[in-house]
Amino acid sequence: MGILYALGKGVKLGKIKDLLGQRFARIKVIEFYGKNKKNGAMWLCECDCGNNKVIWGSDLIRGQTTSCGCLNKERVKAKVTKHGHNKGGNKISSEYRAWNNMIQRCSNPKNNQYKNYGGRGITVCREWLESFQEFFNDMGKKPSAIYSLDRIDVNGNYGPNNCKWSTPKEQARNRRSTSNTGYSGIHMNKNNLYEVKIKANGKTVYLGTKNTLSKAIEMRKQGERRYWTN
Repeated sequence: MGILYALGKGVKLGKIKDLLGQRFARIKVIEFYGKNKKNGAMWLCECDCGNNKVIWGSDLIRGQTTSCGCLNKERVKAKVTKHGHNKGGNKISSEYRAWNNMIQRCSNPKNNQYKNYGGRGITVCREWLESFQEFFNDMGKKPSAIYSLDRIDVNGNYGPNNCKWSTPKEQARNRRSTSNTGYSGIHMNKNNLYEVKIKANGKTVYLGTKNTLSKAIEMRKQGERRYWTN
């Protein structure tokens, strides 16, 4: 059991998660500050802007606190920046909406998509997090209205090297697999056989069953060539 020091006194960690040295967005934890009777830990943190602030560990872990407060001030300032993409009402551009939705699902635990993004550790690069203009400079305008923001590596973070505008078909091909085999469209059933399916034209197409994973993967590839080749 580790011991941390707060106000010169040794404090046993117990069930407290040690956050010392860890980084949460703009915040770096630099010192254990204390705890309450319910083992709620407080940490002295240093923000990238230079300010120090005492923050509850639970707020850091849940993503509820990502700066000393300077980030919110910058976001408010960014909203009135005259880049022409956020004029209020129905005059918000689709690019601005994509940027805002990206930040919400990665940093707002109350967002209904947070569990699939921020809850999995997916983050937004600092430049995009702090500025829509930086995001727009890197991504540019959508080729057309049907395109949406897509990550090349679905387990990677949002940033200029891992994002592109994609069509709905491209997005469908790039979804994170929830299969028990780890391969999209291939599921092992209760008889230990591999069922192979594919989504095409809004419908799920059953391709067949194989007795080995390698054969199932090949069947899936054949299905992709058949149904997804333009």
